[in-house]
Amino acid sequence: MGLSIRALHCLMAVPGVMDKVQRVMVNPHEMVMPAFGRLLRFPIPKDPPQGLVSRTDLCGALLEALLETATKGDKNEAAVGSNRDEEKEDGEKARVVQQKHLKQHLSRHLAVYFESRVVDVDMKRHVVTAAVPCGSGSGSGSEGSSSSEGNNSTGGSSNGSSSSSRGDSSIDAGGIGLKTVQLKYDLLVGADGVRSYVRNLLASQTWDFPMHTDRVYHDWTVVNVPVPPALTPTSLFFAAKVPNTQGIGTVAMPLVSGEHCLVWGWKSTDPPLDWLSLPSAAAAKQYLDDRLPWLDVPEDAAWKLLKQKPRTNMQVKCWRYHDTAAQVALIGDAAHSTLPSLGQGCNASITDALVLGRLLLGEAVSEQDRVPHPLGKQGGVSSGEGDGLASGGGDSGGGCQVEPPEPEKLRAALPDILSTYSALQVVEGHALVDLSDAAAPVSAFYTFLFTMDLVIRSILCKLLPWFVSQPIQGLCGNTTLPYSSILGKFRGFVSRVVRANAAQRWDWVVQRYKKTIPRR
Repeated sequence: MGLSIRALHCLMAVPGVMDKVQRVMVNPHEMVMPAFGRLLRFPIPKDPPQGLVSRTDLCGALLEALLETATKGDKNEAAVGSNRDEEKEDGEKARVVQQKHLKQHLSRHLAVYFESRVVDVDMKRHVVTAAVPCGSGSGSGSEGSSSSEGNNSTGGSSNGSSSSSRGDSSIDAGGIGLKTVQLKYDLLVGADGVRSYVRNLLASQTWDFPMHTDRVYHDWTVVNVPVPPALTPTSLFFAAKVPNTQGIGTVAMPLVSGEHCLVWGWKSTDPPLDWLSLPSAAAAKQYLDDRLPWLDVPEDAAWKLLKQKPRTNMQVKCWRYHDTAAQVALIGDAAHSTLPSLGQGCNASITDALVLGRLLLGEAVSEQDRVPHPLGKQGGVSSGEGDGLASGGGDSGGGCQVEPPEPEKLRAALPDILSTYSALQVVEGHALVDLSDAAAPVSAFYTFLFTMDLVIRSILCKLLPWFVSQPIQGLCGNTTLPYSSILGKFRGFVSRVVRANAAQRWDWVVQRYKKTIPRR
């Protein structure tokens, strides 16, 4: 995933987070593209900063920061730190000891359930039913955190929740001992992605929750490969159309592990049958070597790339990101899934999380200070087109150092908090969905217009910066300008492309229907 200045500003606002993210992030120094049988290399500017990170590594870094915050100030924090050193020496044994200490010394405000899943949500009673491994108890970090009614301020997703438990019954799934626990919540945060379980339940259990999902007919597979001989560990490889293929595009992104993440995609309405019908791993490698000899993909990786079940992109638009009665909020792809054409999905998700967090902390957040200044100046964020990151990093961050309000005050303020969150972020989410859609035109005509605009603006904005703005990609990736403001600059073109894309996708649906429904 790509982290632009937009996400980096948000991460720097939370003390201690940026240092951990930087350890798992790669700053690419060049873009490499094949053309006319050779490689063209374009340097990537260091200012404004940007980085690439594996989703797993990013989640791990954020989780580490969360747990450190939860244990901060605890008298046994030193024991937890010492166990980290033991882990390097004694492997699995130290890991078990560390987890034991972690469970004992978590903050009373937080309980973490690993390897768990949400089974059901009753949004009328505000209860989550989750399946958690036997041995992880309700006392894990939740001691003293319940009110007399059993309510907690809770952030939840399909992978975990923080709350106190109410009753359990042992079950067994896939040979793993699990038990069900009921978690009473004050706020359930659906952060569970494009196929959000929380969002779908919200739509089925509540009235008047308008949303729209749209399959965009683009399939892709992904595999990690060693650093190709023609690239460096910080090179970003991109080919909009791989030579001699049926519309396949690819990108190879550097990872902190020393590998490259190779993404291989095509339109599902025009699948590359010559690739999909290959009979063996050797044939798959030969296919890649003939068309992309610079990547030198290993045979086992080529086979994985071929035999994977393709993933499919979807667009999601929700007309509000909360429900007051259900006490639910949506963030990230659960609220606004976009095409990857602008690389802004992760950045928008992080912004959602920070805005909701600041509102829960009792801070005033307006359209002008949606993204905090890296030095922590309240309301002082610059939305100009050349924002850079100030030195000093996360420990100088802004509002998230504020102590949370009392639980009763927070419960009373929750309806206003959720309404404000939707008012701020829905317009941004809708703008990003439309901008990302316009950045991937379906028709050849609009693809030509978009490419010409990109090239011309990229040149003129450097020669006449006071007269010509950056293209859509530049404004989204190189500035903190709100997506809604960027949409305002290109509204006419974006609207035409979005309408043309929707019409083309509807034609594809009709064609598939005619092919699958026999005529009488």
